[in-house]
Formats: sequence, structure tokens, C-alpha cells
Amino acid sequence: MLKTVKDLGMPFYEKNFANGNLYLNFNIIFPTSLDSTQKEVISKVFVSQTPKPIKEDIKEVYTAVEFNVNDENTHHMGGKKERN
Repeated sequence: MLKTVKDLGMPFYEKNFANGNLYLNFNIIFPTSLDSTQKEVISKVFVSQTPKPIKEDIKEVYTAVEFNVNDENTHHMGGKKERN
């Protein structure tokens, strides 16, 4: 699964006040089955994961959207790459 977070990628060359897009590539493979030992290990991991309290408000919100090749900003000056 490929997602895009707009304007949160690397800054452009000689235009460092503007950022490109950040691309996130997720490759998640879920097992089709687990043996009893694996189930035990997984349950221990999840039991030990307790949520940590949030100490301050999170003010930054970003949205990952479906990847669209037309949104690529691959030119080093911060624009679309010329396609031949």
C-alpha cells in the first residue's frame, strides 16, 4: 500500500522553505496461521504494551492519502518532472 502525505517530505534544492511530498510504502504480511508458541509470545507482547499518557496537546495533524503518480513533485526545484 502506497500513501502520500503532501508537503511533508524533503525540502527542495535552493528552495528550502518548500517541501515535497512524503511517500509511505506499507508492506504488511499477516500470517495465515500461528502455532501455540507463537500465540503465547504475541499475547505477552500485547499485554506488556500499555498506552502512555499524552502529556501535551498534539497540534500537528497530517493526512495520508492514496498515492497518485500525477502528484509526484520530483523536480529538484520543486515542481513536476518533465516527462518525455
